[in-house]
Amino acid sequence: MTISDKAKINNRVGIEKRSDIEDYKTQFGLFEIDTVVGTGNKYFLLTVVDKANILRCIRKMPNKQADIVVEMFINIVNSTFHNFKTLTSDKGTEFAGHEEVTEITDADFNEVSNEEMVHGIHARDLGC
Repeated sequence: MTISDKAKINNRVGIEKRSDIEDYKTQFGLFEIDTVVGTGNKYFLLTVVDKANILRCIRKMPNKQADIVVEMFINIVNSTFHNFKTLTSDKGTEFAGHEEVTEITDADFNEVSNEEMVHGIHARDLGC
């Protein structure tokens, strides 16, 4: 599933739909997922962080297309014993494969709204 940066992501689920316990960072399995783009758009990382214990899984990617993000996430799932209960991302189009990730993990996949990002909620959830 290769999409452009202007593509529409179907069936998004906002962060307001997730349960209250996720705000407390006390339960393992509540993950934040994001991508990091390096200098000159030459380097890409997928980061998956458990909010309760700040456990990090990081994978280097050739690009941040949605199909590559799903492939790297599958690699994380297959090489760890994590119990993914929820995943929270920003609104990046690289997460257009969120339904496939949900199917693989049976985890809820939520996104942070632009307004919440402006007010720093996403950074707070990551423990920044």
